[in-house]
Amino acid sequence: MKKTIMMLLFSALLLFLIPMHTHAATNQTKIILDGQDLVLPNDVEIVNVRNNIMIPIRVVAENLKFKVNWDQKTQNVDIQEGSNAISLTVGK
Repeated sequence: MKKTIMMLLFSALLLFLIPMHTHAATNQTKIILDGQDLVLPNDVEIVNVRNNIMIPIRVVAENLKFKVNWDQKTQNVDIQEGSNAISLTVGK
C-alpha cells in the first residue's frame, strides 16, 4: 500500500515538474540582414508559396533605411533610396 501511494505521489510530482507543451510551436522563422536578426512585428508572417519564400518588404526596406510608401487603394508599394526608386504592385 505504501509503495502505491509513494508511486502516485512521485508521478504527480513529475507531472508538475515536467512542463506541458499544449500550445502550438511558435514561428521559428527569422530574417537576418547584414548579420543582424530583424525584429518582425507580431502581425507579420513569412510565407512559403510554391517553394518561394515571401517576406514582408517593408520590414527589410525600412531596415535598409529606404523610404516605403504603401497605397492601399492601388495595392502598390513605392520604395525609394535617394534618387533610386522601385514600384511594386501586389499580384504583378
